[in-house]
Amino acid sequence: KACKFAGCGKGARGASGLCIAHGGGRRCQKDGCSKGAEGRTAYCKAHGGGRRCQTLGCTKSAEGKTDLCIGHGGGRRCAYEGCTKAARGRSGLCIKHGGGKRCQHEGCTKSAEGLSGLCISHGGGRRCQVPGCTKGAQGSTMFCKAHGGGKRCMIEGCGKGAEGSTPLCKGHGGGKRCMFEGGGICPKSVHGGTQFCVAHGGGKRCAVQDCSKSARGRTAFCVKHGGGKRCKTEGCGKSAQGSTDFCKAHGGGKRCTWGQEGSLYGPREGSSELSKGPCDRFARGKLGLCAAHSSIVQEEKASG
Repeated sequence: KACKFAGCGKGARGASGLCIAHGGGRRCQKDGCSKGAEGRTAYCKAHGGGRRCQTLGCTKSAEGKTDLCIGHGGGRRCAYEGCTKAARGRSGLCIKHGGGKRCQHEGCTKSAEGLSGLCISHGGGRRCQVPGCTKGAQGSTMFCKAHGGGKRCMIEGCGKGAEGSTPLCKGHGGGKRCMFEGGGICPKSVHGGTQFCVAHGGGKRCAVQDCSKSARGRTAFCVKHGGGKRCKTEGCGKSAQGSTDFCKAHGGGKRCTWGQEGSLYGPREGSSELSKGPCDRFARGKLGLCAAHSSIVQEEKASG
């Protein structure tokens, strides 16, 4: 018997006259769930029904004609040469190689998230619930990484998001590390879709021919060729420094903290003209002082 639902050609299940997708057959016995029960069990896949993955300690459902879940190699695999990831949809390819639903935004090739038909970057999937934030929610939380969503770094006192399948943030060694000369040599994290850190060729590179430097920000160029943030001063084409919107010549970058409000370092009684404040020179090193004032502090420490 065919399903009675208008336009559906699937086979009807049980006395309902409907296919499983439209409510026919046995239903999951979990309170509030309306999905179809799997196999000889009374529950759907999400609630433990059907065949389970045979990998020790795994509770996920087996996929396709295999005895393993997708994560442990079950189901159809990507047809792209050398790829072992799971295939998505009818394409026979994984998400990275074009499988599954794609973003409907013009010119975008990323995968669509949720029912919106858009990728996370263009508004698809669940969004962060913090007022004014448009980023995608992370993991099973209702917030983006910046607002506390997703897995957090396990190091005490660190509130940053954990990277990849690790329990640590990038700063504490989480995520994938640089594979320079086979890995184990460079401890830095990888950038972009590459297997290397920025210093060893990872991430986006400058689009200028024969330039091997990394592209900055959302641009396709390195700092030298106009990439990254630029100085907001009219007529200035230099790059903005630090967290400011201006180049060094127009007041950007970190300034010496000598004599500044709240600073640990300041003028001394009977001191020379150099040690008076506040100072507007550029900060150098970890002390947050310019070269001249850093020397004064180092001399004082040496003399006790």
